[in-house]
Amino acid sequence: MASKIIGGMTEQFYHTLPDPLDLITTSPTKEAISNFLTQITYKQFPEFILDILVKILNHRKVDITDGQGDEQQDILTMSPSGTRCLIQCKHTQQVNSHYNGTDLDNMVTVCLRKKCKTALFVTNGDLTPQGKKYVTDREYNRLTEDLFPESNVNLEIDYWNDLKIWDLIKDNADILHKWFSGMGQTSGLRRFKFNVFVQKLPYYGFENIELGSNRLIELITSTGKVKSIQDDNLNGKLPSGIEISIKKWFQHTSQIDIHYVLPEKNNDHPYRLFDALAIEVTVQENKYKPELVRDQVIDFLFNGALPSLKNDPGKWWHITASSCKSFIFLFDVGEPREIKLCSAKTYVTINCDQIYGEFEYCSLSKEHFKPTYPQSDEQAIWTHESGVHVYQMFDQKLHPVEVYQNQLRQLNNISSYEHFRFYGAFNVDNALSMRIRSILPNEWVAMLYNKDGIIWGIPSNFSGREIDAIHKKLSNIYINVLEVDDITKNNILKNVSHEMPPADFFYISDMNDLGFPVDLSERLICLISDILVEKMTIEIGIELLKYKYALEHQHGFTHLKEEGEIHSHTSEIPSLLADMLSLRGKVMLDIGVNSKPMKVHIRYRKSILLPSDLLVKQCIEDAMCIIEDLKLLADGKTINDTNYIV
Repeated sequence: MASKIIGGMTEQFYHTLPDPLDLITTSPTKEAISNFLTQITYKQFPEFILDILVKILNHRKVDITDGQGDEQQDILTMSPSGTRCLIQCKHTQQVNSHYNGTDLDNMVTVCLRKKCKTALFVTNGDLTPQGKKYVTDREYNRLTEDLFPESNVNLEIDYWNDLKIWDLIKDNADILHKWFSGMGQTSGLRRFKFNVFVQKLPYYGFENIELGSNRLIELITSTGKVKSIQDDNLNGKLPSGIEISIKKWFQHTSQIDIHYVLPEKNNDHPYRLFDALAIEVTVQENKYKPELVRDQVIDFLFNGALPSLKNDPGKWWHITASSCKSFIFLFDVGEPREIKLCSAKTYVTINCDQIYGEFEYCSLSKEHFKPTYPQSDEQAIWTHESGVHVYQMFDQKLHPVEVYQNQLRQLNNISSYEHFRFYGAFNVDNALSMRIRSILPNEWVAMLYNKDGIIWGIPSNFSGREIDAIHKKLSNIYINVLEVDDITKNNILKNVSHEMPPADFFYISDMNDLGFPVDLSERLICLISDILVEKMTIEIGIELLKYKYALEHQHGFTHLKEEGEIHSHTSEIPSLLADMLSLRGKVMLDIGVNSKPMKVHIRYRKSILLPSDLLVKQCIEDAMCIIEDLKLLADGKTINDTNYIV
């Protein structure tokens, strides 16, 4: 076992791929810069430009006249050479806005009137090619020659667009901290990426459960939602305006930042390399939630695209999307970095016509269920509007490293059993061994021995009288209790420590501890309800036990031996009615008659593929009928049920 785990942990995949950060050698895109500068408001823009002039270009402020009646003069400064400079500011929220030569002509006439020989036209947008040519070819001087042919006026006019503003401020920490709260490097994230791969579950063997990237591209293209551009690269656009580009890639399961282990017996799987698609998303909004955008993209691409599973009952498609990541440029160090915007997420689709988030598929709606303990962080027990308490148990596979750690804990526990007193019984079948375990206190350790034996160890803090009382209960059901000598005990513990199989599956009930993918075909729905009983008698206990055995017999489990009878003692009735430690059949009924009010636990083992919300509601409807029957029996009445036969 240990060698397998270590082999899995040390297995590596090598690919001759460049680091994505090494591919970034330029500044952010023009669109990103424009979106970045739109954070400055219209009223703040002249003051922002003045800060650049004063702190970076060493101008001296003369006046700010921005507002109505400013006559095309927003700022007036004195340049380092001592000339008056007129600045006209044009702020826009539309990053695609362009200004032309007409705006510059108006500024020329103002310069002549204000006796300014230099002027600057500033916008967080851009100029049209004609407007830029007007400045670079100094066409504005032709206007002064026509108006004042004898004045020899020679103006100097320049313009700043979004790119020129960026070049000026990108290395200035004072400007960035004042105007962008030091967060300039994380603003304007309009693009992010994630990887996605698809599998068919559940996985029972070494069958091919994965849809390769070629097949995924074929399926997605067939829907007409995306189009191929070149070399199997796809482009598409969502109705909301979100743009996506898709290419073939791969995803290593060890890099998925959630508890991710497939429920199958291949310990190499947590370190597998999956054939995947890399999806790059471009968003137009100034503010958005990456996880919600990813949900939209997954639904857009895969809703109705995956093959039908009508001829493959009990199967479902499982979609894994990696964490969303984006690149930012750190001004302080002048280097790009890749950052994580949100964690990985998994999705399921049963009929291929609706995509569910896997966690949401397994959760209960807050419309009909409330947390039983709202002050607690755990999400385990919920209360239905009918008053029934609900918790789900999910059959989960342990990560191989956790299996190894759990095995070490078990070995340590076994070493502590050397000081226990051991007893045993033989010629015991599985049903009888379950009954024995239900009688033994929880502090005692029980182990199956060979094919027909069970042994149990007793801690030293139990007195002889307590031990005799428990063993007397066992003798009442015809169990011959034998004491295990020290030599045999040591040999048994030694063999157990050497041959103990690793426990690689377990049940969890807290949604916070849920691992993915979830085995939707192995869910345990547990319901709890209270019944008021005026007086519990042996006769009522026997009727409840008969009902319990009849119900569980209907759902695939029999408590009776081959001869159709069971030997018991009245003192054993409470432990027979409440056996929460065993799993048996499709429906399990346990009744706590020693508590007031009487506790009823009904467990449903469900393999039907439905969202947990609907599945639990079906179980509650069935459980309410059982609870009504139990109320009648607890009142000493009879029920009219033809199946109520033992």
